[in-house]
Amino acid sequence: MLNNEIDFAVHSAKDMPSEFPKGLGIAGAIKRDDFHDVLISKYKNIRELPQNAIVGTSSPRREVHIKAIRDNIQIKLLRGNILTRLKRYDDGEYDAIILAKAGLDRLNVVRDDVNVIDTEDMIPAVCQGIIAVEGRIDDEKNEIIRKISCDETYRTMICERGFMQQVGGGCSAPIAALATVSDEEMKVVGMIEQNGKIKKDMLIGDVSEFKDLGRKLAIKIKNAL
Repeated sequence: MLNNEIDFAVHSAKDMPSEFPKGLGIAGAIKRDDFHDVLISKYKNIRELPQNAIVGTSSPRREVHIKAIRDNIQIKLLRGNILTRLKRYDDGEYDAIILAKAGLDRLNVVRDDVNVIDTEDMIPAVCQGIIAVEGRIDDEKNEIIRKISCDETYRTMICERGFMQQVGGGCSAPIAALATVSDEEMKVVGMIEQNGKIKKDMLIGDVSEFKDLGRKLAIKIKNAL
């Protein structure tokens, strides 16, 4: 983009860095897919897992949430694409694995052992389920993306990214944030883990505050740690 070889780049917003190279930024985002995490298992939730059950994940955020619910669960590293991870579970390497619901939906994966995890137990990763489009700042071509961009998704994305930027973490850091909109009200919940201590909190404000609400929540949580 900086060399004008392409005009836009499409990303999973969850994997985008907290800061962009000078001259680049987010041009828009399509309507958010399901933001939940899911437990792939014959057991319906984390609390039902047997003692010393082996759960597969490569996410520090998911591991922190699991340990906050159960202290007798074994976490085993799980990498690879979605189908590879499902095969490793089906081959019996794990009692359960945790994936993003949006990834399964996009691949049209339908299984009987997909159990949605409530956000009370596991706050999603920042921008989970969002596809964002990166472009050059002030490029008139960005108007093309704005026509297909979802305003609500864009605002929740900016709110959650503000949380991440204030914390100073990237996609692999043990943090989580989820912003939702109802009428003109925005609610954001967040989690930060530091030195083995996990802290969750929330803020509610007017949707017009979307650029600041996530940052304010991050400051509130950090001050409480």
